[in-house]
Amino acid sequence: MEYAIHLLALFIALNFLLKVGFYPRWGMWTVAAGYAFFAWLVTPWMTEQSKTVVAAFFASRPQMLNLSVCVTLEAAVMITFCFDCFAEMRTRNTAFKQAVTLFLKLYPGILIGGVICYVLALLLFTFPGIDFGSLSWIAAG
Repeated sequence: MEYAIHLLALFIALNFLLKVGFYPRWGMWTVAAGYAFFAWLVTPWMTEQSKTVVAAFFASRPQMLNLSVCVTLEAAVMITFCFDCFAEMRTRNTAFKQAVTLFLKLYPGILIGGVICYVLALLLFTFPGIDFGSLSWIAAG
């Protein structure tokens, strides 16, 4: 099960990187700074979690069902983004289509926050003797 979670986290990160790859350079830096700030903010909360709490979260069937719904919605948004990238040749460009395109281009993905929390928890459990602040900046990087 742990390998499946690692693989899912990898796919979510690749999804995020693909979406952010279409941003201008200043947009990439803004999103990176925002998620680095997020990693710094959740560090005190993640240091309070124990390894058994994290393992219980992933062992809980209702939590995993909720997570699967979130992953499915994120994948649907990504598929819509991919089809929208190829729809630039459309003949009628309505206001609704432009609004959907703007939303899809500005939405980097929300599940990357969970992946950052998971990676931060893995770093905290793997390197217990290192300062938590420096580990949070490693996870942010």
